[in-house]
Amino acid sequence: VKTISASGVGVMTDTPDIANVRIEFHNGCVANLTSSRISMKKMRKIRLFQKDSYIGIDFLNKKTEIIKLNAIKKELEEFRDAILNNTKTVVSEMDGLMAMDVAHQILEKIGNNVITHS
Repeated sequence: VKTISASGVGVMTDTPDIANVRIEFHNGCVANLTSSRISMKKMRKIRLFQKDSYIGIDFLNKKTEIIKLNAIKKELEEFRDAILNNTKTVVSEMDGLMAMDVAHQILEKIGNNVITHS
């Protein structure tokens, strides 16, 4: 373990009811952990992010989701085909514009707090 950052907040009690932890390892791996004892929703999930894929495991519902970067390529190809064939896109222009606006707001909030690993 290289560094540990943690925060907790007491919502219903005087002790932390919700905790967030970020653990950075020397090899560049980062673990973000969240725990809540006041959440109305039971959740036991792990999400793994790699350079070429995302893996989500839901231990309560016994489901796994794997998304490869090729999914993004497929989305872009479908977008291109919609333009070339003058057909409707999966995401409307307005929804796309609003999503981009949210993305830009997030980037502004992040600012220079970007961590890169080589």
